Formats: sequence, structure tokens, C-alpha cells
Amino acid sequence: MEKFINPFIYAVKEVLHQIIGIEPNIQELKILNNTQLFDEIVVSVGFFGDASGEAFFGMSHNTALNLARKMMCDNNICDLDFICENAIKEVGNMVTGVTGRECYSNGVDFDILPPKLYKDSTASTITSNDYVHIPIKFENFGDINLNISFN
Repeated sequence: MEKFINPFIYAVKEVLHQIIGIEPNIQELKILNNTQLFDEIVVSVGFFGDASGEAFFGMSHNTALNLARKMMCDNNICDLDFICENAIKEVGNMVTGVTGRECYSNGVDFDILPPKLYKDSTASTITSNDYVHIPIKFENFGDINLNISFN
């Protein structure tokens, strides 16, 4: 599992630092099972190859808004419209894409599926599989919960 987790952590650090401009503080990862997590906004990106599963990027509405502002280079955005939602999905796509690049460079087959975005009541992450929970903190920006579930 480590050969998949380390590329995700590397990708989160690289991509989010470039977008947000703040060094992410990766918290201690935990293995959780059959737990329901609630975030206001969740981007999910499926992956397959030598391992298959799904990566969930969960965040508050405010963090999602901050992320959309950074992606769109527009601090005047006050609502998560369709374009902002696509910008947030693209962040999940970018992180998972860099994860794939890192896996391939280590000889691990890894492909991704298109991202999906869930809001409010549909944004809870439910899985019967064990998953890796990695909290990511950004000072004065917001938090993102990375949850990786393997099939």
C-alpha cells in the first residue's frame, strides 16, 4: 500500500503548494474502516491499474471557495457556481494525475477516471473498505481531508 500512498502525499504537497502558495502541513495518516466522513464538498477520483480504488478530497464550503479563487485567480468569487466546481474538480484531477506520474516512475501501473464533485448532503464519504485518512492543513486557508479507499 505504501507504494501508492507515498505518491499521493508527494502529489498533494507538490500540486497544492503550487496552487495555494502555502506549504501544506500533512498530518498523521490513519487507517480507518467502514466509517462515514462528512465534508461539505468532496471531489472523488477513481483509479485503477496495479491497485484500484478511489481518492476523496473533502473540504468545507469555505475551503472550496478559497481553492476556486486560487484556481481562477479571482478573489472576488463569492459562490461555487458550475465553473468554480469544475476548477475544484480539476485540482483533484491534477493531484491524482501527479500521483499516476509518480507511480509510473516507480514501475507501478496507475490510471485515473474523471473526477466527480459532491456537495452538502451527498458529500459524505461512505466505504465498506478500509481507507487511508490523511488530514492536510493550510495556515489561514482551510483544511482538506484526503481519503484513499482501495478495492
